[in-house]
Amino acid sequence: RAIGIRYETLALDWTLVKRNFAGITNIPYYFPDDYTVATNSILTINPGVVLKFDYGERLTVKKGLIAEGGATADSIIVFTSIKDDFYGGDTNADSTATSPSYNSWKGIYFDPVSLGPYSRLQHCVINYAYYAVDMNNAFPIITHSLLSHNNYGIYAGGSSNPVVNYCDIYDSYYKGIYKVNPTPVINAEYNWWGDNSGPTHSGNPGGTGDEVSDAVDYTPWLTDDANNPIMGDVSLNTSITAYDASLVLQATVGSITLNDLQEMVADVSAELGVTAYDASLILQYVVGLIHWFPAEINRDMDPNDPLLIETLEYLALQEPSDVILNVGSASAIRGEQVTIPLSIANVSGVTSIQTILEYDSEILSINDISLTGLKNSMNLAFEQDIENGELHIAIAGTEIMYTEGEIVYITFDVDEEVKGINNIPITVIQFMANEKDLTELAGSGEIIVQGTPLNFAILQNYPNPFNPTTSIRYQIPEDNSRVSICVYNIKGQLVRTLIDKKQDAGFHQVIWNGTDNTGKKVSSGVYFYRMEFGTFSNVKKLILLK
Repeated sequence: RAIGIRYETLALDWTLVKRNFAGITNIPYYFPDDYTVATNSILTINPGVVLKFDYGERLTVKKGLIAEGGATADSIIVFTSIKDDFYGGDTNADSTATSPSYNSWKGIYFDPVSLGPYSRLQHCVINYAYYAVDMNNAFPIITHSLLSHNNYGIYAGGSSNPVVNYCDIYDSYYKGIYKVNPTPVINAEYNWWGDNSGPTHSGNPGGTGDEVSDAVDYTPWLTDDANNPIMGDVSLNTSITAYDASLVLQATVGSITLNDLQEMVADVSAELGVTAYDASLILQYVVGLIHWFPAEINRDMDPNDPLLIETLEYLALQEPSDVILNVGSASAIRGEQVTIPLSIANVSGVTSIQTILEYDSEILSINDISLTGLKNSMNLAFEQDIENGELHIAIAGTEIMYTEGEIVYITFDVDEEVKGINNIPITVIQFMANEKDLTELAGSGEIIVQGTPLNFAILQNYPNPFNPTTSIRYQIPEDNSRVSICVYNIKGQLVRTLIDKKQDAGFHQVIWNGTDNTGKKVSSGVYFYRMEFGTFSNVKKLILLK
């Protein structure tokens, strides 16, 4: 569920990148111990990376940390606790048994020898730490970031002089920013402090937001806040980006849970609650294909506004008719993998797809789900509900589909212990194109799984009569079984031992080429072959013709 990074001091420049691993898209990095960036090194963190820390652990920076996220899907960089299931999923695999709180990890610490030009945080989320950002005689630049549910948002010791602009700093247990010494004064302009009234400070008598100490220049502050969100701003950070669409997709499949405010601004279509289509509309808004969400359009708008006309015309094209979803079928063997496609037809008007598939989770488990080349420009989210044997998939894009065909590949791992032949239906229990329910038009699929045999058996050889060789098939239901198959002549004398060894469960075959144990060709006639295992014995007749 995560890539673990053990204790070390990083002694060279390095970059942490987004990785897909173990069937997890953008798997988090997990730090069970303190981690240090040495005085000769810069750690760069690519957009979208999620870093999770264990209790009491911190990231110490002695030269440089460059963590600059962006405004693309999943592009915000996250520093949080291992207990945080909102970002990166349930990494510690305990469901709701634990949840993060203040001081769930120690935070980011900039050492006195760290260098300001190489210490930059932008579009980052830092949650649940003792100090979100701690420093001593350092001057990092922190912009467009969210620091919440920490004991201290920023703790500046010595002569530290960070720049902190356009950030959301709120729900700090003690202070949003604490400056130990009276000089120099920290530039903390254009931040939101948890309330429109600004931060709590003696110089701001009406302020009820996070408290700040002296030597913090907090004027002017922002008044656009998470309690007054704008439509489509699901992350509640006062801007609409593709990241908000990503959150909608994750919420649609059940990977994350949105709070009431987030659900309100996520339903940009004003229909059916939060769906994959809402994610598509947000993406369309971000790239400029539409300029208002359906939930915002009203009769008071100027009908001659060219932007409104453009928006209504593009929305009018997104009316799917009889879209058909088909689930592929395949055969599989126990302990191996099998991949089936999802295909779509009659795609006119479609910009999003949302489906729930039902399968036997005791025999099949999800290994990977990926978009085909046909639809790889779209965004995909999925979540498996193992308890109920359901797979939730949501897909959203900006442009209307015009090409039908395979859209998704689903790869299952087949259980090693399955027995017999199992016909496993992959049933579509929900299918929506945009926000039109088309479940009745969906076609389900099937995976035929060949497990271990249910009993011992030996089959009639083929061909029979034969010349010069024949194949004998047999099945074993248990691993490490001692199996003997021998050929006898009509007098009952041993002619050839074909096999006498231990074998694993499964379907097997052995070839007899009409020779005896010395390699000499035997004469034409009737022969018998017998399979023995423990008390099991079975004899069949074969005929050699020349």
